[in-house]
Amino acid sequence: MGQRRYEREDTPFSHENCKMADLRGSLVGMLVAFPMAVDEEYEETDPMAVIRRAKASDASALADLAERTFRDAFSAQNIATDIDLHCTTNFGTGIQRREILDPDWVTLLAEVDKVLSAYAQVRLRSPQQCVLAKRPSELLRLYVSRDLHGRGIAHELMPEVLATAASNEADVVWLGVWEENPRAIAFYRKYGFEIVGAHEFRLGEEIQRDLIMAVTLQLIRSQSK
Repeated sequence: MGQRRYEREDTPFSHENCKMADLRGSLVGMLVAFPMAVDEEYEETDPMAVIRRAKASDASALADLAERTFRDAFSAQNIATDIDLHCTTNFGTGIQRREILDPDWVTLLAEVDKVLSAYAQVRLRSPQQCVLAKRPSELLRLYVSRDLHGRGIAHELMPEVLATAASNEADVVWLGVWEENPRAIAFYRKYGFEIVGAHEFRLGEEIQRDLIMAVTLQLIRSQSK
């Protein structure tokens, strides 16, 4: 059995994608390999994470995860001393314990195979000048351990974040995201967040620009009906 070149070039059915089979000069079959667009942002949902609210006893493990994921996310694009100063100021067992115990904060943890692998923090009452809302909540942080990127953990956390805000009577959730982080911006857009402004973010000694993105929770409820 031989192969015959298909005549239509530059189409999904070109010879590069098709194999023609002939038997003694007669066409007996054609195998077509259709080109497919790959969504690089697609995240599988396996393994499933167990999501729960943080307790004071989680502070040490949370501090370790928070610093590690922050360094993984931003060290390559920033000055090491700025990263070090930010981590010293924002991460540590005592710091995370105070955040966990703060009644105006909700810290959600995601565990995979009983290992702390991701977290999100919501500040329940957090006004922002460019966010038009009566009861705005802020998604302050959402990070996933680098070895689990692309496994859907962030997609499991985000509905819990929005539900947490809604259950505390928030009408809008907003967040700040570095303008040079297109992957994160694209992720938040999937949940209806839109850019509504910008503000300064201090990373060590450097002043950077964060985009403010917000989503109206009533809009999410309407779309889910």
